[in-house]
Amino acid sequence: FRSVGDHTGPMINAGDITANSDPYDCDASLTFSQAVTDACSGVATISVSYTVGGGAYTGGGSEMIANILPGGDTVDNLPLGVTEVMITATDSCNNSTTELVNVTIEDNSQPFAVCDDDLHVSLNNEGLAWITAEKFDEGSSDNCSEVTLEIRSLGCVGADWGPAAEVACCDAPNVVLELRVTDAAGNTNICWADLLIEDPLAPIVICKDDVTVDCNAVIDGGDFFTEPDATDNCGAVLIDTQDGGSLDNCHAGTLTRTWTYSDGSDKSADASCTQRVTYVHVSDFTVQFPPDVTIDTCPDELGDTGAPII
Repeated sequence: FRSVGDHTGPMINAGDITANSDPYDCDASLTFSQAVTDACSGVATISVSYTVGGGAYTGGGSEMIANILPGGDTVDNLPLGVTEVMITATDSCNNSTTELVNVTIEDNSQPFAVCDDDLHVSLNNEGLAWITAEKFDEGSSDNCSEVTLEIRSLGCVGADWGPAAEVACCDAPNVVLELRVTDAAGNTNICWADLLIEDPLAPIVICKDDVTVDCNAVIDGGDFFTEPDATDNCGAVLIDTQDGGSLDNCHAGTLTRTWTYSDGSDKSADASCTQRVTYVHVSDFTVQFPPDVTIDTCPDELGDTGAPII
């Protein structure tokens, strides 16, 4: 008499497993049933156990136990990192096999990069401004960790990635900024947006002192107006000159000249100043009259009694 039976447990061919975490949650779901086979009576049950939170399998305490029916049911919520998983498979003849495998869940998903696309900045009196990565960020995040933020400008004073980006007058009115978001696993993502640059500071224009001159300067063809000093954080340009005033027949009176400067910004007003040149009449001549003459007769003609000398 010969007895034939199934006394061997199922085969577990899992080996160590590496998988990616879910892009929205920092865990993973895996299917183990395809790694378990039985040559005789077939696989009846598969049980997967691991310590909550991952790490070494302790066989006690807080465990996560998933009973998987053959056919592909998944084990959910496997945490990031290395987790020792105990797989127990039982066939229809109640033969069991156990195997301890390492399951490594990696974060290979890019973080979500979100930029502020409605950001304005005003230049200071040096024509500069700085925008921090935190100000430019509008909710960047990652499925597994906190993120680090870096920013850079693609404008005229652009530099490498850093905590803040510098912009200047030469970037106005718009410049592209980029935000780089990095998670704890080193995955990166980039977003970008236009930054509106505004210059609210008007030019400063200071005229030279008013001038008073002899009216003879008009005859000599003199022009005593002097262009003013104009300064601005982004540079001032002369856009208009207006002359006014008048002189009388003796070339006396006041003439004016008004200079107007602009820095090209629609957020600041143009600036002007007026210089005055006053021409004064000078009586720098003398009149010498002839000596008095006394006549005690009534001549037909007075004769030459002299005339004033000027």
